Amino acid sequence: MPPGSSFQRKGAVAVSDPRTRPGQHGQTVISSGLADVDAIFGGGYPLGSLILLLEDGSTHLHHLLVQYFLAEGVVSGQSVLLGHGEQGPAPSLAAWLPAQLQTKDKEPPGVEAEGDAGLRIAWQYRRYITKAQQQQEGIGTAVGRGSGLGPSSSGGIATAGRAAPPSKPRPWATAFDLRKAAGAEVLDAHRHRVVSLCCEEGTAAGTHEPVDPARALLREAGSFVAGLRDASAAPAPGRPTGTGPAPPGGECSASGLATPTPSGAPLALPAPSTPTAPRAPLPPRSAEAVGRLVFTGLAGGSWPEGAEAGLAPLLSGIRARVRAAAAVALVTLSPAGLAPAVLAQAQHAADAVLALETVASDAELVRMVPDPGSIAGLLCVRRLPLGSALQPPVPDAPLHLIRSVLWVR
Repeated sequence: MPPGSSFQRKGAVAVSDPRTRPGQHGQTVISSGLADVDAIFGGGYPLGSLILLLEDGSTHLHHLLVQYFLAEGVVSGQSVLLGHGEQGPAPSLAAWLPAQLQTKDKEPPGVEAEGDAGLRIAWQYRRYITKAQQQQEGIGTAVGRGSGLGPSSSGGIATAGRAAPPSKPRPWATAFDLRKAAGAEVLDAHRHRVVSLCCEEGTAAGTHEPVDPARALLREAGSFVAGLRDASAAPAPGRPTGTGPAPPGGECSASGLATPTPSGAPLALPAPSTPTAPRAPLPPRSAEAVGRLVFTGLAGGSWPEGAEAGLAPLLSGIRARVRAAAAVALVTLSPAGLAPAVLAQAQHAADAVLALETVASDAELVRMVPDPGSIAGLLCVRRLPLGSALQPPVPDAPLHLIRSVLWVR
């Protein structure tokens, strides 16, 4: 494209969010807060997706995944919304979310660098990921041997017979310390909101009718997404609202056209116009605002009777609102007490489905683990986001073992 073409935007390109990265099938993903969960999803949760997390009913592992997801958003400077639909008061994010692990805190030998302080989540079946990495490394080695040249160095010169050390990828998921709270000073710097979806007596309209949690949920989700769109549409600080100086009025361009004259008079070409000063380059556009929405305890004990009948339309409404902005919604619900048809419809309304399961003490899996006391539960991957692919992706391992390891410095 020649310089100065009207189809070329002069100036800097749009600034991308440092806490987003390209994913599979042309999607943009954000981190879930756990590196192993990101690996299951091929890099992270895709923007515009609805993740459905089925609770196990006996443990609070879904709270742990929610805490990591929200804490990663706070650390990344993204807007977060927590809709508390469970029984009891809504938690305070300042005291509920874990604090970021400080770099000065060194981990003991034998613990991976990306591990979390206090309570770590070790995902079993890591051999599937390791095997895929080894296959990729094997392909790269075969190509290098076939060409007779080793990998290229940082200077762009290929070295024969010597392989350059592999570059370490930049950190993606943040390490958190579950023994410490995030604190109010961390949350005050970012946009966050906590709402209670429990059925309470409504006083805003002067009535004493119970509040519909589904309607309140959709209202909060719509307001949150609208705020994200407004933040994305706002110009970056220091960017002018205009597009540059306009050319002086009445100036004729050198297009070869002549000015009309009376009949019979010769036509004369216009005088060449003086070139105008080039327009100043536009400053970078502001990065698109990214948000994270979490709704817990859908259709639980605090919801009115018959709420499970509208569960699938409710999830479809959340999904439609999330797709209208750069956001990801994480919804948790307990399958206990739901009809199989209602549960199947709810899973079809989500982009991805994860299920938490408990492990019995006499299960055969317990005898296979070196440390049976570290078993916290199972994570079943029932569906991964489809995106723009023609077929849904197949997970490398549909079942993952969650292990909690407590260590002391």
